[in-house]
Amino acid sequence: MKNLISKNISWKNVIWELLVVFIGLLSALYVDSLIEQRKDNKQEHIYLSEIKNNIESDIEKLDEVLEGMQNDFKNIQELNKAIHAGTIQKDSLVKYFGRLIFIKEFYPNFTALDVINNKGDMGIMKNHQLLYKLNTLQKYSHNLERSTNEVKAYYANRIEPFMLQHFDLKDYVWNDTVTVNAKKLIEDPYFQNLILLSVQKWGTQLQFHKYYREKLGELVQML
Repeated sequence: MKNLISKNISWKNVIWELLVVFIGLLSALYVDSLIEQRKDNKQEHIYLSEIKNNIESDIEKLDEVLEGMQNDFKNIQELNKAIHAGTIQKDSLVKYFGRLIFIKEFYPNFTALDVINNKGDMGIMKNHQLLYKLNTLQKYSHNLERSTNEVKAYYANRIEPFMLQHFDLKDYVWNDTVTVNAKKLIEDPYFQNLILLSVQKWGTQLQFHKYYREKLGELVQML
């Protein structure tokens, strides 16, 4: 009987010790989980801060670029209006073309998003909607590059040769002594087609960048 009681007491001790060990393991796992969670939260905060910096920097740069794009598009529209009106001054013709010399470009900054993707840290980011919009915007940004490349190619292959031929443009300096028959020029079908396609190319570039700017504004409100 005593041996039986002794055995019962031993089993109780074993079970109690196992329970203590089990609770200890759970506690250790819980503490490790808390430490890991704090680490992830800290890293997430760093990523969000970097994303915000990228977006705010992009907004500042894009606003400046957009101003230039809008001015370029306005100049092309003035040339298009002159075609419909059938008259334009030589000085205005040269001025509007001259302002198209420097193509406006914008390159988005996705450094923070690329780091998150490359490190496989998407899982620690809680704002899934923000990440979805960022990834969508990154894909959309290819439209910016494509439309700008089309403008640059059109300028190099069509606009610049035309200016060299008619305005004696050398080293991006206008020859003020050259004579231009403005009225005859705007009645030229080649010139009219040149401007019509310019409206399309520069207009498309402008619209893509304006839409992108709108989406950046929405993103910064989420941070």
